[in-house]
Amino acid sequence: MKKLYLDVKAKIYRATAITFIVQLFGALGAGFFFVIQNLFQKYHILGLVLLVAIPLPGTGAWTGALVAAILNMRLRRALPAIALGVVIAAVVVSFLTYGAAALLG
Repeated sequence: MKKLYLDVKAKIYRATAITFIVQLFGALGAGFFFVIQNLFQKYHILGLVLLVAIPLPGTGAWTGALVAAILNMRLRRALPAIALGVVIAAVVVSFLTYGAAALLG
């Protein structure tokens, strides 16, 4: 009985999270979502890498995982793309940080 309760609770939680995400994209506009979806269908791996590699707030591994989940990407394709994007972002931030320190110091 406890397992059934936990399964129902998990399904309600997932449905609530999905509803929130749909409302969030609805607020951004349906056109925005379709443009992003079309780009990801055509260049899904490269697009995910670039999304995660941009070192700005609101982009990164969590956002990449959210986008991959929304677009139903397989884990074995999404995980390496997200990892590569994180590495690229780390290299970019390191170069910016050490480059600025070298210029100022």
